Amino acid sequence: MEENITAEIMQTCLTESRESYAEEIIVELQSDGEGDAEVEENVRRIAEWCEKWRQDRLAGAHDEQ
Repeated sequence: MEENITAEIMQTCLTESRESYAEEIIVELQSDGEGDAEVEENVRRIAEWCEKWRQDRLAGAHDEQ
């Protein structure tokens, strides 16, 4: 647990993501413990992204060329 907390404080996941992927595809979601509304908004956004990805897949947008 201490390792996870340290990684969160040091933004390890965010830093590694920025080093590994194009900046325009990285989205940092806030979750500062400001209550359930923040978490619910993050869940809603992720669900929307998943649904958009699924619809794009069905339309052939992610097929290899």
